[in-house]
Amino acid sequence: METKDDENTYSPVGGFLGEKPNQCLKLLKSIYGSIWAPRLFYNLARSVFEKLGLIKSDVDDCLFYGKNIFVIIYVDDLGVAALDPNDIDKLAADIESHSLTLTKKESFAEYLGIKYTDLPEGSTLANQSGLIKKILLATGMNNCTTASTPALNKDLGIDQEGVPMSEPWSYPSVVGMLLYLRNNTRPDITVAVSQVVRFTHSPKQSHSSAVKIIIRYLKGTINNGTILRIIKSLLTLITTL
Repeated sequence: METKDDENTYSPVGGFLGEKPNQCLKLLKSIYGSIWAPRLFYNLARSVFEKLGLIKSDVDDCLFYGKNIFVIIYVDDLGVAALDPNDIDKLAADIESHSLTLTKKESFAEYLGIKYTDLPEGSTLANQSGLIKKILLATGMNNCTTASTPALNKDLGIDQEGVPMSEPWSYPSVVGMLLYLRNNTRPDITVAVSQVVRFTHSPKQSHSSAVKIIIRYLKGTINNGTILRIIKSLLTLITTL
């Protein structure tokens, strides 16, 4: 990927300055992990989309649309939906003609770890059972008993005199996964996760115990998610674009 914002970068490297202190290395190729990479890719993708006639949504900068076709972008992951599959193939070919290489998937049934299942009544279930399984594996709780609620009926405090967390897993990492789960498909754990997220810097055993209650609850409700329904007035608007 090349953009007009690319710059040559020079940087001294530890251990290289010994005999030739006035020399440095020139960066020939940028690394994917650059903090500027997402913004650069977005700007490039947006310019390509607009050249192809797609319009950026006024309510979401990551959503673009054309006649009967929608494109969503998250960092470097694109999701495309259209009434006619041929329109998707044509758009993909047009995007690649502008020096963007795509790795295509035939189905949009899963995107960013969220699985979408069509239900008989016409609605769609958004579910992250895969992430819940990952959390169970990361915490070694595959065989744990389930819980009927995601939290005890009391506030979770700082617990200054409490015993430091002794679990072998990373508290910030697990709580981060719970946050992603809460924000996308599981609003039922919002209050419980909002409590445990406050103690990521110095978790006590009481805090990790609260996290485990959430995980036990998720195990028992692993197939739950958020149901998405079409609003007829919105559907009419979409089909007339």
